[in-house]
Amino acid sequence: MPKLEYFLAALSITDDKTTNLVSLFHVIEMLSAEQFPTTAPSFVAVSAWLLSEEDQGHDFQVTLNIRYADSQEWLPSPDLKVNFTADGRRLRIYHHVHGLSLDHPGELTLVLMLDGQQVAEHTVTVSKQAGED
Repeated sequence: MPKLEYFLAALSITDDKTTNLVSLFHVIEMLSAEQFPTTAPSFVAVSAWLLSEEDQGHDFQVTLNIRYADSQEWLPSPDLKVNFTADGRRLRIYHHVHGLSLDHPGELTLVLMLDGQQVAEHTVTVSKQAGED
């Protein structure tokens, strides 16, 4: 099975096709809003995978699911599934998230799954901005 090397969410990324280097900008740990419901800013969840000789030629699916930590219900989001056939030693997967609706402050859990099995979580704190007096 592919081995997860890292998993993060960031507001923006740069992927240099010449050097195969990736830069993540503004890693998301916290989001705040003046009021709820609101729409989260667009972000990218990046996962890097190490593929073994045994993985080569096999099909896999990496899925990103998002929920509030105090709920078992997944938040409605566009199809966040990436299918791939292992071909090479390393693979990076990008899940682009747009228009995610947030209805209250709390902890968001971004859950990364490989073939239906959870392999990682990334927690984002969602808070209400303090109003000015």
